Amino acid sequence: MTATDRPSTAQSTTAPSPAPHTCAPVGSGVASLRAGEAQLLACFAATQRRGPLRAARVSVSEGSTVLVAGVDAERSLFVEPHLLAGPIAADQAWSVLQDLFKLALVARTHPGSRAVLLLAGEPAAVAARRFLTRAPGLAVVEVAVVDTPTA
Repeated sequence: MTATDRPSTAQSTTAPSPAPHTCAPVGSGVASLRAGEAQLLACFAATQRRGPLRAARVSVSEGSTVLVAGVDAERSLFVEPHLLAGPIAADQAWSVLQDLFKLALVARTHPGSRAVLLLAGEPAAVAARRFLTRAPGLAVVEVAVVDTPTA
């Protein structure tokens, strides 16, 4: 038996698939997370042909306000970004649900507006849409995924 006739015992050298791009800048920590979310907002605003989306306090009832991460100048588009690309983990779900309820409240108190939960990947969006089906009151919120160019 020659070397070419023997079964190979070597492991495959195929490189693993690259991780999906999550729009996150290099680095870690809260500053990096906020920068990545700002990039998501900018990409989304560009796809909607809107000006910049800026954080703003939005009234929801007499004297009560909530802070929304992305609001257009006309106050007709309200967006909360999450730099989540993969499935939503249990420890991330509370933050996503909190923003879904906040956006639903804003949408109800601002008729004719759009409320959008913005995510960085389709697996996260699938999980968020599942939340919407379990709580019909949240149906006023759209779930969107941003396709951003890789760096």
